[in-house]
Amino acid sequence: MKTGKIICPHSKTLLITKEESYIVKGEEITIEAQVMTCEECGEEIFDPKYDDNNLKKAYDIYRKNHNLVGAETIVQLRQKYQLSQRAFAVLIGCTQATINRYENGAIPDPAYNALIKLMEKPENVYSMLEDRRNQLDVKDTRKLEEVLDRLISDERKTKDIFSLISVYQCNQPDIFTGFKKFDRNKFIAMVLFFASNQQNLYKTKLMKLLWYADMLNFQRYVKSISGMKYVHQHYGPIPENHDLLLGVLKAAGYIDLLAEDSQCNWEKVKAKADPDLGCLSEEEIEVLNDVHRRFKDESSSSISDISHKEAGYEQTGQNQFISYKFAEQLIAIE
Repeated sequence: MKTGKIICPHSKTLLITKEESYIVKGEEITIEAQVMTCEECGEEIFDPKYDDNNLKKAYDIYRKNHNLVGAETIVQLRQKYQLSQRAFAVLIGCTQATINRYENGAIPDPAYNALIKLMEKPENVYSMLEDRRNQLDVKDTRKLEEVLDRLISDERKTKDIFSLISVYQCNQPDIFTGFKKFDRNKFIAMVLFFASNQQNLYKTKLMKLLWYADMLNFQRYVKSISGMKYVHQHYGPIPENHDLLLGVLKAAGYIDLLAEDSQCNWEKVKAKADPDLGCLSEEEIEVLNDVHRRFKDESSSSISDISHKEAGYEQTGQNQFISYKFAEQLIAIE
């Protein structure tokens, strides 16, 4: 039996935006839906692409309202710990089929959601491994132990190195930090995200990408991602003590700084590790992706020129801190 489907006899179509409500887990979620219509008669036309996107948007809103993890978070955690779906399922006490559904967009059960959130910290995964050791293959157990030992060792090493940056760790949240204390894990993730995704990333451009990401996140959610302060300098906004911060990342083995021109002091930033996006919210990851897409084709000089036109730069002087209040006036991205 064939499934019924609306087929408009007219060839001209028009994509419109309208409010639609979806029932997700018994809760009504209203979204700005995109709907394909006939330009002549106004009849709505079934389009699986837009219908699926609308449903995904409703699910995403439900997840955000209830602080539930999304498919991307689960995949990233599995990759972080090098776990198969089966091994991941064993650790939280569910079936492989359940993890497969979650990775395909299903809403997670609150109990499993809480366990998945705990897995963001390697120490918690160690506890889960001890509880479920007899349910995992010996090979999987050994591999996970190796990964956890490395992650915890790297975390401790990085923590020791970052303790040297007392100027940041003493900063109290205010309008110049984006109402957030400096978060070293999120700073590392931001740098590695841009260094991994941007071709031939120069240090000058990286500084602007970080600034735009923090400012854009503040514009949307009234909070920066990293908690960094930014300073007005000749080539545009830069993080306070940026050379020290990048030097720490290099010493910790996260990045390389490659001298391109000794006379002009140009340095390329090369990632030596994959970004651990598990410490970032899905909203913060979306901000990073938006900034990347907007500026991926801009050179260091062009993004500097663009940043010079922003109110935060125009209304501050050399070496002055740039307030996050200027996030509302961003013109290059929103």
